[in-house]
Amino acid sequence: MNRFLLRLLAAATLAGAPFSGSAQNLDLPPDPQAAMICLDGSPAASLLNQWFAQRTAAGFEGVHYDNRDGGHSDIKLETYQGLQRVPYPDDARQQKLHLGLPNTLLPPITIGNCSMASGVHRAGSLPRIFYTTPQGMRLLFAQYLSDNLHVYPEHRDHDPGTNGSPGYGDLYPANTPYLIISQGSSHSDRPFVHALIKTVGAFRPEVRHRLEERRLIAPTLQQILRSHYGPAGQPFDYLSGRSHPTVFEAGFLDETAMVQAAHDMEIETLPPLMHLSVIREDSATAGIDYFEPEHLRSETLFDTNSAIARIYRTRAGTRSITVSARQSIDINNHELTYHWALLRGDPERVRIRCSRDLGQAEITVAHHGRRAIHEGAPISSGRVDIGVFAHNGHHFSAPGFVTFFFLPNETRIYDTEERLLEIHYGTESQQYGLRPVTAEPWMHMLTKLHSREQPHPLAELLKGTCDQFTIDRLAAIHADLEASSNEMSALTHRIQARLSELDNAMDTASKRLKGLQESQADTTQLTRAEAELNRAQAARHAAQPEIDILEKDRNLLAHALEESLQSGEPGSNAATLFIEELIPEIIANPRFFVGNQAKIARLRADPGHDSPAIDSLLRELVAMNVLAKVAGSYQLTEDAHSLRPNDYHHLRRLHLVLATDALFPEIIERPKGHNYFDPRVTSDKRWRDIYQHDGNGEITGWRRIEHGRITRYDAMGRILAPIEEQNPQEVDYRIDISTGQLSATPRVEPTASPSPAPN
Repeated sequence: MNRFLLRLLAAATLAGAPFSGSAQNLDLPPDPQAAMICLDGSPAASLLNQWFAQRTAAGFEGVHYDNRDGGHSDIKLETYQGLQRVPYPDDARQQKLHLGLPNTLLPPITIGNCSMASGVHRAGSLPRIFYTTPQGMRLLFAQYLSDNLHVYPEHRDHDPGTNGSPGYGDLYPANTPYLIISQGSSHSDRPFVHALIKTVGAFRPEVRHRLEERRLIAPTLQQILRSHYGPAGQPFDYLSGRSHPTVFEAGFLDETAMVQAAHDMEIETLPPLMHLSVIREDSATAGIDYFEPEHLRSETLFDTNSAIARIYRTRAGTRSITVSARQSIDINNHELTYHWALLRGDPERVRIRCSRDLGQAEITVAHHGRRAIHEGAPISSGRVDIGVFAHNGHHFSAPGFVTFFFLPNETRIYDTEERLLEIHYGTESQQYGLRPVTAEPWMHMLTKLHSREQPHPLAELLKGTCDQFTIDRLAAIHADLEASSNEMSALTHRIQARLSELDNAMDTASKRLKGLQESQADTTQLTRAEAELNRAQAARHAAQPEIDILEKDRNLLAHALEESLQSGEPGSNAATLFIEELIPEIIANPRFFVGNQAKIARLRADPGHDSPAIDSLLRELVAMNVLAKVAGSYQLTEDAHSLRPNDYHHLRRLHLVLATDALFPEIIERPKGHNYFDPRVTSDKRWRDIYQHDGNGEITGWRRIEHGRITRYDAMGRILAPIEEQNPQEVDYRIDISTGQLSATPRVEPTASPSPAPN
């Protein structure tokens, strides 16, 4: 253990000195009436109270609660008899040392929370700050071994979507057992705080004393939480990714099972502690394998005893690391067995080769793109997680993690032989999907396709793109739906007309009465006007059942229309099914844009079918040498039949934007903008590197296309001069202050000072 951690652990011991109470000197009351230590009325509380009365549960004396959000997501201390609050003196509060990330080690057995965060594009959630700063990870690991465990909401760092549409996916570059992240924002942390405090209180006195003595409270709490976490009624597997997510959902907590597991633990069979160490790993060379400013020139995110995290920067197709778990500890000296499991990632692209005793493994990971955190999940991730577990014959340990984070602002394109053709930086999401299906936009789109008068540009474009079968089927769908749509429109008109008639009558009567009141008319006139208003109001009230029936009929028609639009049975006439099949065909057609430029221009002239993103991407593809503009028309720089996979990739990007922004803007949506990345992990780059290979597949250099300029590099990452006789130039990579983007600058060698002339 290094000196930094020893100092932190010593500080933790000193920090704990002023606090009274510990598991070894509990004075358990003999009177059952005095044994009500948990007062929230939950099933877990009933068990705790029963065990405490029987003197088999340690209770809450010597346990501390730390709230670090100024009471925003506080818990009631009186719920847990004997629980102490971590105090902060006035001078600490004046310096705001009681808010935000814990900045020191707290007394042994502290459960805390902080429901604070900044925006995604700022620092993000508190766990993301920890995970992206080396000093933060050192403190976090020290807390883990000092019986300190905190819960933090993910806020906006772990939600469905991409680039803010509506969320950003999983933004965490690593996974660790050192804290708990709750799904949601403010107050989502509290269910976990309650479950952890109750679990601590459920340990038998001698068990809790031993865990505290060996600083194993936090690892054991993590093991218990994960051993009883997941959807009720579904198969459970502790060695699966579902048990070890980045972020936990309160709905999958089972605090009753957690307190029971804690109470059942015996001092002779306590869970082991996972300890990982790196034996060897691949290395990458800055300026050749990857490009970053000086402060980001490492693939090591952090190395700690229970979590090892790497950023996959290298251009190599795979990255390997050999990790040992043989230093894991069992405080009862039980023999340990080891288990390595892929918790997140593509099984076809991850290989784990274990030693004979399973105490060591070589992990080889191929480059990954973003994918769902598990099958069917709405949240995507750019990370691979390998879990490492020790088993002592009685219990698994809390997990150790080896994680690889893949940068979201780069796309890698390979040929059929897995040779790297291109890395495109500053990429955009290629996801898209249908908007929620409602009748109006779909009928509006189908009407354009099958106008009986002047053909709409969309219809002209699709007739040249789709087969006639698809066109005919869409026409049949439109005909079937048109009658229902017209009936629904007629009902809507009747409702609006009836309401307008009744509202006008009330408005007229109200204005007449107000005018008579202002003119101080006689009583007879006022009485008649009031009666007229009352009759209008009564008529409006009496008509409500009729209005309700019309509304119900309209809603039923709208529902039936939407059902018929998305009846997704194979072979059905569902419009959604045809559109879902049509979009990939459009995106995949390499000549879709260049072969339909005139039709696309007419379509974009129609209101609602244009977007500045189209022109922006066209300019980008010209600058990237994918398209050429000749006499006002765009052409492919390569023949469509011999199109390189990387150029084809960029044409697909264009066709996706055309499909979502020009062809079907009413019914298809996609995330906008460049993929978000954390600037503490990588830098902003806006170029494409196209690689050349020799006959053995080895990279001999690359062409960099940036802002329309092509620069050639040799295999050593040096700029090749236009004249072959000139020497290649070394390159420095720095952030351009004016743009905030990384730039490559030829290195200027210092010139020697001239020798002084002789006297």
